[in-house]
Amino acid sequence: DINSKITMHDQCRLGKWYYGFEGQQFSNYYSFRSLEAPHKEVHTAGHSALNYFAAGDMNAMSQELDRMERSSNEVVNQLEMLAVDLLKETTL
Repeated sequence: DINSKITMHDQCRLGKWYYGFEGQQFSNYYSFRSLEAPHKEVHTAGHSALNYFAAGDMNAMSQELDRMERSSNEVVNQLEMLAVDLLKETTL
């Protein structure tokens, strides 16, 4: 199965951290909570891109890869915001 090449959002390293004890310590931060939706979207778009590739629809695959990249950028932005939030807290 081509989709077995991409993990589910809760099984990758970020997902295991996010849903695990380590990540949940930060659940009171908006920036942390804002990670979930774009992170899920990365995986959803990745699965869709693979399905379109398997079907030979390169245009749709490309669109899904673009969506995956935008979502990935949002994940990075939210992680950076979380880092800023944590730094602010430690300097108070």
